[in-house]
Formats: sequence, C-alpha cells, structure tokens
Amino acid sequence: MAEDQKDTLLRPSLPDDVVAGAREHFGDPAGYRVAMPADMLPDGLFGETWFIFNGTHLGVMARVNGSPPVLLNRRAIEDVGELNVVPGLSSAVIEATRGGIRERLLRVSHTRQKDFGDAIRLINTWIKDKAWKPELLDNRRTACLRCGRPLPDTMTVCPHCMDKKQMIRKVLAFLKPYKLEVSLLFVYMIANTLVGLVNPYL
Repeated sequence: MAEDQKDTLLRPSLPDDVVAGAREHFGDPAGYRVAMPADMLPDGLFGETWFIFNGTHLGVMARVNGSPPVLLNRRAIEDVGELNVVPGLSSAVIEATRGGIRERLLRVSHTRQKDFGDAIRLINTWIKDKAWKPELLDNRRTACLRCGRPLPDTMTVCPHCMDKKQMIRKVLAFLKPYKLEVSLLFVYMIANTLVGLVNPYL
C-alpha cells in the first residue's frame, strides 16, 4: 500500500468542527496517528463518530442529533492493555482489555471493520513496542491464518473459525430484556406449526 493510501486510510480529512473539538482533548491534529471516521453510535444506531489516537491518548468523538461533536471517551494509552475488534451479527465492537476487564470504546459497521482492524493492529504494536509501523499495512491479511480460507472483504475474523458459542451468548445477552416476548414468540411458532399439522385431519 502506498504511503498516501495509508495516510488516507488512517487520517482522512476531518470536518472543521471535529478538528476544533478534538484539538481540545487530543492536541494538534498534525500529531494524530489515527483519526478515522466510523458510521455507528454506541447505541447501535447509524451516526457520525471519529476514533482518534495521538500516541499518548485514544478516544472517540461523536455528533449526536446534529449537535457539535462531543467527546464520548478518552483513555491514556498506558491504561489500555490491548485493543480488540469483536465481530457481531450486524456490526463490530472495538474493545479495550486490561487485567481481564473489557471496556467497549466504539461500534462500527461491517463495512468499516477491516479498516479499523488494521488501525487497531498498528495501535497494539505501539502499545507493546512503542513503535509505529505503518508498513504492516503492506501485508493486509486476505486469508485466515488458521484455516487458510479467504477472508470476506469487510471482516478481519474468519467466519468459519469464529467462536460460535460466544456469538450465541452475545445474541442471548441482547435478548435477555425481552425474555417474555421471545418466549411468547416461540410458543406461538410451535402452536402455529401444530395447527398446520393437525389441520388436514380435521
């Protein structure tokens, strides 16, 4: 990948109001190593957010309901053990993990997942070695290291090697507040199936 392509991926042009807001929390934008736009708000709705990393701090800014960009979170890099991209059914979550404690920082759609996966890989290298290595982008993975199958364009995790039990647990966690509704839905489906089977004999 050419240097200008790497810069466009990691530090595309930011809107003026984002630059003004980010300057207060992350310093001079010229020093940003990553300033990437995302397309989802923390609640899972589509919206404008920006993931910013300046070498000492990382954080997220968002524009909510047309308001000027506000800071959602900001963490010193020494307080971040490791960053991970956790794929979901319709989006992926960027999480910080330290001492076994996971903290959700940002949500992105599958369209942006691969680009954010590359940026997270660079930041994790920085956390570990204090070395910024954009040359890692020259070898963007196109195949799973475990099974060798081609990776979908929008994914950094192989769907064949993904932990299916973990995915099911995540889905069930989302459904937990709706236990009654889901139970009634299953009862209705079973009753509907039984009625369909019995109907020819009535």
